[in-house]
Amino acid sequence: MSSEAKHLHSEPEYKPRSYYGVVASLQLHEDGKVRLVLDDVCSQTDYWPQVWQSHCPFTQNDFDRQAFLASELSEQQLAHIGLILVARLSALTTNQQQ
Repeated sequence: MSSEAKHLHSEPEYKPRSYYGVVASLQLHEDGKVRLVLDDVCSQTDYWPQVWQSHCPFTQNDFDRQAFLASELSEQQLAHIGLILVARLSALTTNQQQ
């Protein structure tokens, strides 16, 4: 396993975590598309393992199914996914601090 893969699959840390997060899911469509759905979630606890509950629907984006499942999205598409994820987590963190 590469060092990058090890980093992605590390053991959980038993330190306090946020009460809010973002969950990603996929919906497969018959028209050759997949829909990436990102929703806000919340937890009653701030420690691992957490039980997440839907808090608020956030965003959805459609992609070509074959390209998505083969991890062949363009850099622009990947950047867009990353941007909306970081923006949402930033908003959740800001709201949590207020």
